[in-house]
Amino acid sequence: LEEIKVPTMTLDAIVEKYQLFNLDILMMDTEGYDWEVIKTLNLKKYQPKIIQFEQGHLNPDILDEMSCHLKDNGYLLYYGGHEFDSVAIRSNFIEL
Repeated sequence: LEEIKVPTMTLDAIVEKYQLFNLDILMMDTEGYDWEVIKTLNLKKYQPKIIQFEQGHLNPDILDEMSCHLKDNGYLLYYGGHEFDSVAIRSNFIEL
């Protein structure tokens, strides 16, 4: 194995750098690091309509923490099951 240092940025920094201020969909597949990625985005400031994430690699405590964070920021959660992706949808995405 060889250790390689890779430059990284938070989602907030990426949004600012590339001026992606109207996020509609945030899709990720980070093999168990979805929560680490999601929490780098200020969901009060940037409000993607849909966040797709993979929960199959998350332990229950991490999934619970992430779920609470998303719900606290106005998202409804729809779980796809162990081997499937899940989505968080802004509660005001579809106004009735």
